[in-house]
Amino acid sequence: MATGTPPWPREASNLDEGIKWANEHWPLWLGFFIEFVMTFLLLLTVRATTDEEAHRWVPEKFAGFFIAIYVGFACFITPMTMTCMNPARDWGPRVVSAMLGYPGHVLNYRWEVPIVYGIPQFLGGICGVAFWKYVLKPYFAAIKE
Repeated sequence: MATGTPPWPREASNLDEGIKWANEHWPLWLGFFIEFVMTFLLLLTVRATTDEEAHRWVPEKFAGFFIAIYVGFACFITPMTMTCMNPARDWGPRVVSAMLGYPGHVLNYRWEVPIVYGIPQFLGGICGVAFWKYVLKPYFAAIKE
């Protein structure tokens, strides 16, 4: 590839070739995995630092600091999916663009939006909160006693 050439194929003559190239270079399972893990860790961090009983381990005044540190870390390591982690932040503009006459921005040709920017955030958030409630919180309570 020559210097200054974009990473996507300019000579893709039809949609099928473009989708084939996208599937080879950016598989949807990878985006799903990245968003699931990042949302899992975000909700785990939020729940662990804001839980009333957790203030025995983490002072309440540090909650915002830890959340901001995590979000900054997540933005640094996940430029592939633009670090969505919050479906409301991503889906709000998509719905408004669809209402304004740009429906292609809501669901694209590979169904990337719900697979990468919808489902993993819900599942990751639920798993992150459940992991805190049923695994880490009892573990830290047992250690503290």
